[in-house]
Amino acid sequence: MKLATRITARGPRLRAIAVSSLIAVTGSLAIAACGTTPAPGTGAAAKPKVALHITELNTKGKATKHWTLNCDPSGGTQPHADAACQTLQGIKNPFAPPAAGVNCPMILANAPRFVIYGTWHGQHVSKTIAEGGCDIGTWKKLSKVMF
Repeated sequence: MKLATRITARGPRLRAIAVSSLIAVTGSLAIAACGTTPAPGTGAAAKPKVALHITELNTKGKATKHWTLNCDPSGGTQPHADAACQTLQGIKNPFAPPAAGVNCPMILANAPRFVIYGTWHGQHVSKTIAEGGCDIGTWKKLSKVMF
């Protein structure tokens, strides 16, 4: 009879231990999940869809300039970020290489250049845009606000 008494007493005690363990695990998971996602309206900055670093090259007599440009939301150290983002977003594929078979005039000895690298809507960007050659169209569109 002693054996039967021990087995029947174990059932409720095991259930109590299992429930306590389940509560402890659930609580631990809830605590671990806290802070992994910013709450809406807490001022957490959204990651920009465009994040570019721009360096000005080949400007005789001027110091080299560096700045950043973020778009969507706009920001960075570029002085006219909103206007630059609007212009850049308005160009269809602004960082595409020239089409195959296109002849470009390459008279660029003293042409100003801007080196741009970063991300453009999830794609890596690494491009030099010069005032001339195949970049002349892009240069004309961007130079008024971007550079």
